[in-house]
Amino acid sequence: MRRLDVFQDAQCVKVNPDSPQKQVRFLTLSGDKKLLTPQPRLRTGFFSVLESHIIPTGCIPEACTSVGAAKYGRPISLDEKIKVDLIVIGSVAVDPSTGARLGKGEGFAELEYGMLRYMGSISDSTMIVTTVHDKQLVNDIPVEKLLIHDVPVDIICTPTQVIFTNTTIPKPQ
Repeated sequence: MRRLDVFQDAQCVKVNPDSPQKQVRFLTLSGDKKLLTPQPRLRTGFFSVLESHIIPTGCIPEACTSVGAAKYGRPISLDEKIKVDLIVIGSVAVDPSTGARLGKGEGFAELEYGMLRYMGSISDSTMIVTTVHDKQLVNDIPVEKLLIHDVPVDIICTPTQVIFTNTTIPKPQ
């Protein structure tokens, strides 16, 4: 992930709050980038912004947890103007040939994506990355079964490879 040009160039990265993306949150804050993370299950608000220069020395690992994000993050409203350069989402399975993905089935990634579109924080050109294990790569997610709000991925990062999907699936508007 950290070797990707799109990650290196990003100033603000939205990363979901799930455990598998904890290392991505750490890389984001350690790289002096803004971290935008949703409130867990959107229970206490929508998003929080974390900035490494505000987090006390040595506390970045804690800030990468849901408790730490609540402690060190600044909640933002849907009216806040923030530009997100890169989105990192989790997936249960992803098709490297199309960029189609399956999440946990609760729709949080899609809801968060929709809120960021509403806020004007992202556009069609905002790259979407997923981090998965190689065993989560599948070649048979039927694109015709995807719904209008399903979020495709542009880049897949696994422990052994980086895959650029060149997806033609439209991103939700």
